Amino acid sequence: MNNKILEYEITDKLYESECTIVYRGYRNQDRLPLVLKVLKAEAATKEKLAAFKHEFDITSKLDLPAVVKSIALTDDDGRRVMVMEDLGGQSLDRTLDPSPLALEPFLALAVSLTVCRENEAVPCWPA
Repeated sequence: MNNKILEYEITDKLYESECTIVYRGYRNQDRLPLVLKVLKAEAATKEKLAAFKHEFDITSKLDLPAVVKSIALTDDDGRRVMVMEDLGGQSLDRTLDPSPLALEPFLALAVSLTVCRENEAVPCWPA
């Protein structure tokens, strides 16, 4: 794993899908913890680039406790990179492994995701 993207040091890979990789790291300048969402170069179709920018536009403006705020959208070596604040959370697959959520945390998560979806803060990639 490359331990650096632009001026950001990578400390952990949080998630990888067919289109994106999400890393945890920090900004070298001030060691501010950040999350970097990278659109893979091979997945950067016109539609996915537009959806990625749309996700950035929405998440940079929303002020919801359930939404990580996006700080910057930039390019690195042919890849689009969304820089987001790091709230210290983890991906759902890590949260749910090895056991499912209890009812109360599950309902809180469901409400948060619904609010995010209503505000178009949860991306739905085109097929």
